[in-house]
Amino acid sequence: MTLEKHPDFEKLYRRIKACAYLAHPWRGYIYRNTSPKYADNKMMLSGRGSLMYGGRWNAPGTFPAMYGSLSSITAVEEALAQAHYYGLGEHTIFPRIFVAVHVSLNEVLDLTAGSVRKHLIVSRKRMISTDWREEQGNGREALTQAIGRAAFEAGYEGLLVPSAATLNGINLVVFRENLRKSSTLRYIDPDEMP
Repeated sequence: MTLEKHPDFEKLYRRIKACAYLAHPWRGYIYRNTSPKYADNKMMLSGRGSLMYGGRWNAPGTFPAMYGSLSSITAVEEALAQAHYYGLGEHTIFPRIFVAVHVSLNEVLDLTAGSVRKHLIVSRKRMISTDWREEQGNGREALTQAIGRAAFEAGYEGLLVPSAATLNGINLVVFRENLRKSSTLRYIDPDEMP
């Protein structure tokens, strides 16, 4: 599926490139969840699902993006938000497989920071209220997808982004194809715990 490119992409790309001095390393844990169908080791960290179907920060067919939440509660809320969006009962998303992933990245742009949003001239409210599914369904790249594409093309490894599912939630979007040699993504295996 090829979408009509967002009309402000070139401006967004220039602004995101100009934010390089605001990028920083990010290390910590994220929480991912998926249906059992996609829970194998290769799929869970690949970003292939978003490459096929799109997501808030990447349009289908553009580039793989792996999404994770900085808290387990936000990960659950993100899963429930999909059911709510389509008017389905919460029970319809289960069962889910949840994993913790240790992430170490060298160049992340933090869109939860007002200083970065000020450079982009895009408010937090616009980021979380953009109905990317509707835009994508109408054949258009959503604003958030254009921001994600601009960040990907500018070479960032990832974006910290506000969750649209929960008020203070934060998600990390990882651009696997942009990872530096020293960057890592590693499952936390409960069998390795002391």
